[in-house]
Amino acid sequence: MIGYSSIRSTYIGVDLAEEAGKRKGATVLLYKQIYVGTATGTRVLPWYHQGDTYTMKQNTQGSVNIGSSGYVLDSNYSGTAKYSQSTTTTIKAPDYYTYHRVPYSKDYYDQYAMYLAKDEVKPVGRKMTLKRKCPMWDKPDLLAGKHIGDTESIEVYVIERANSEFYLIRSGNKTGYIYKDNLK
Repeated sequence: MIGYSSIRSTYIGVDLAEEAGKRKGATVLLYKQIYVGTATGTRVLPWYHQGDTYTMKQNTQGSVNIGSSGYVLDSNYSGTAKYSQSTTTTIKAPDYYTYHRVPYSKDYYDQYAMYLAKDEVKPVGRKMTLKRKCPMWDKPDLLAGKHIGDTESIEVYVIERANSEFYLIRSGNKTGYIYKDNLK
């Protein structure tokens, strides 16, 4: 095993697990998902509105008659005065929000992925042939060492000479010490 992942979330799917496995160098992917439940509810969604703009135009016009019945500083003056005025007023209403409730529903899953790769044992050392399959020890000492099994074949890789009596070897997936007389 070179890694694993575990997550509770909405559905992610095996595609992302495969992609992660490739990045890790996995040759085997074990994937499992379990439905856990559904979460439902409502969310409030604010909706922005720009305030409206109103424009009002007002025209005012009229005339004033000044004559013998009106008061004038110069009594010889009489006549009519006309006036005209145009006014434009713009009013902008404030911006505002309206709020809407939106229902939602999400399914949740427990999702597991385990990434595996074949453990390739690369040969180390010099390839040699034994006289026969022989016992392997965890230490280069018959009295202090513990028997850990026998060699898997008569072809082994000698990693190093441990002392005058023992060699450290690799046989298949096992590494241990053998007595020197077992080598041809």
